[in-house]
Amino acid sequence: MITVREKADCAARALRERRFVYPRLVREERMAKEVADREISIMEAIVEDYRALADEEAAQQKQMRRCGPGYSIAAFARETNIPYRRVEKAVKANEIASVTIGGVTRIPETEKDRVLRAYGIEAEAAEQEVARYEPET
Repeated sequence: MITVREKADCAARALRERRFVYPRLVREERMAKEVADREISIMEAIVEDYRALADEEAAQQKQMRRCGPGYSIAAFARETNIPYRRVEKAVKANEIASVTIGGVTRIPETEKDRVLRAYGIEAEAAEQEVARYEPET
């Protein structure tokens, strides 16, 4: 299987080649300058797209490696619509139960309902608020 990163690298090599060859073709009048510029612009966009996809794929893979049961502090903050810093402080003050293993802090899923009740937030209201900011697919 060919990875997205390999495709991005291949497209980057093709872009370097075009930047090297096309000026000579234009000088020799074998290619119009407008066509050369357009072809290079298209390849730049392809490289940019593949690099973004490759970076996203790498981030997802990294996240998958770090995943475990429960929520990260950031995920818990998103799910409950409580500011990240507040969740972080509550974890440090042991107001929110958490487990830290190897530098990774996880908040058990059971804490979500307890914390929402403690903060006086309706679970449905929090989910609707989060859904407002999630992109539709």
